[in-house]
Amino acid sequence: MAKRRYKWYNSREAAEYLGLTVQHVRRLCRQGQIAHRRLKGYQFSKDMLDAFIRSRTVFQPQHPDPMKVRRGRPLDADRGR
Repeated sequence: MAKRRYKWYNSREAAEYLGLTVQHVRRLCRQGQIAHRRLKGYQFSKDMLDAFIRSRTVFQPQHPDPMKVRRGRPLDADRGR
């Protein structure tokens, strides 16, 4: 079975992919929050960057109309009392 070939991204490309600054990406690497390899600077595979995005993504369901919420419940729920 052949080895999987990765396209390696440098810090600038990774920052662009993640929507962050290069300095922020490097800081996250030093803190161990983004998986990377170190060869002439930081290098990242797309899988590593996608794993970082998944680790930071929090699903927050949104209420259909935020103006119709009172005490965390839709106003329609209060009418049944």
